[in-house]
Amino acid sequence: MSLVFIGLGTNLGDKAQNLNHAIRIIGCEVGAIANVSSFYQSKPWGFNSDNDFLNAVILIDTKLDPFSLLEKTKEIEQKMGRSAKSDGAYSDRIIDIDILFYENRIIDQPGLKLPHPMLHLRDFVLTPLAEIAPDLVHPVLNQSIIELKNKRIKSDMRMTKSYKEGYTCRKFSVPTKRFCQTMDLRNDPELIAEYVKRHSEHEIWKEIPAGIREVGILEMEIYLLGTKLFMILETPVNFSWDAAFAKLATLPRQAEWEDYMSVFQLVEKGTSSDEKWELMERIFYLYD
Repeated sequence: MSLVFIGLGTNLGDKAQNLNHAIRIIGCEVGAIANVSSFYQSKPWGFNSDNDFLNAVILIDTKLDPFSLLEKTKEIEQKMGRSAKSDGAYSDRIIDIDILFYENRIIDQPGLKLPHPMLHLRDFVLTPLAEIAPDLVHPVLNQSIIELKNKRIKSDMRMTKSYKEGYTCRKFSVPTKRFCQTMDLRNDPELIAEYVKRHSEHEIWKEIPAGIREVGILEMEIYLLGTKLFMILETPVNFSWDAAFAKLATLPRQAEWEDYMSVFQLVEKGTSSDEKWELMERIFYLYD
């Protein structure tokens, strides 16, 4: 498996829908989605158009080699309605899928050059890339993405859509209360990508959500921003924190999972979940 950063762009039709559709297809047909940047609005680059672009960068974990991946991205573009890749002359397009980095590989072949030879000149690539991998080092230029971004003249790009649609919350038949926790991950883009992958529906061990439910937790959500994790737990109002987490530590594979995760976290191996996460204080709500 290889970690690959891919740039996405669109300036026709429902642009947010185009990006989301491309991400879904890539996740199904190319490899697991490990991270997704916010969506950014940008002006056309290399040609004139009245249609602004919406851009994003994603990180995927794929079994495909670079050349097979290139062919697959072209296939997805065609499937979404793009007739052909630009060949020096840019134009409006429903979707553009570019391989930016394939691990730290350097490739200079007809039809495929990696890292992408123009990425360091494009704000619409550097801005979303710096959001999810600021410390990633360009293997040719030997500079981090955030350094390359900061060398650019400030552009008029703006975040237009990331997770602003929100997430649907479950409704429960009993009164509930909420706990919020936080924890830091190690500042390593590859480790963070693997941490996200291991929490995906198809990767997480089935005993983990089963144990969480067994101790009375109704819902658990984990959010990521950079290296910072934020967890929300919904529980019945009579939920006992200490009793629940003492029991959770004894359930099948829970301690093993915490050790398995410790390589990504700023903790020592053998640390329990309750010891890793810090409970947060609520300082505001919409008072009655």
